[in-house]
Amino acid sequence: MKRLSILGIIFTLMLNFNMTGCAKRNSEEVEKTTNESIQNTQSETEKANELSKDEYKDLLTKNYEKYLEPIDIKDESVDDLLDNNSNLNNEELIKNYENLLSDSKNNIESFKKSITGLKIIDSKLQELNSDLISYSDKAIEIIIKKQDDLNLKKEDLLKVIKTH
Repeated sequence: MKRLSILGIIFTLMLNFNMTGCAKRNSEEVEKTTNESIQNTQSETEKANELSKDEYKDLLTKNYEKYLEPIDIKDESVDDLLDNNSNLNNEELIKNYENLLSDSKNNIESFKKSITGLKIIDSKLQELNSDLISYSDKAIEIIIKKQDDLNLKKEDLLKVIKTH
């Protein structure tokens, strides 16, 4: 009887150890399966968020028409602009040019923001989209340079206007 109770205790302990090991293995397998499922879901979501060629074309056209088409920047210096429009009030012309530069910069920044972070299925289109973002940055730099040039010349231009 004593041996039977010792065997029962040993059997119970062995069963507990086996159950603990199984539970640990099962929880590891469940965790691994859960992580794989999460990764698969994220991958599927990313693929679902990738734009096809037609979707990208539609989005790019819409954003171009909204942000870039209204811009009318001519590559003129401030002096050329003033000379070509000498019949206008120069103070108003300078203010209009400032507004044109500011609006153009804002529109290009908005266009850039609208295409930044897009995921496109076609790798060539993805690369072209990256180039568009880079060109937008360059255009913004050019506008900032023109704004800086205007600010440097503005005071002198207004003095010339007041002396005439």
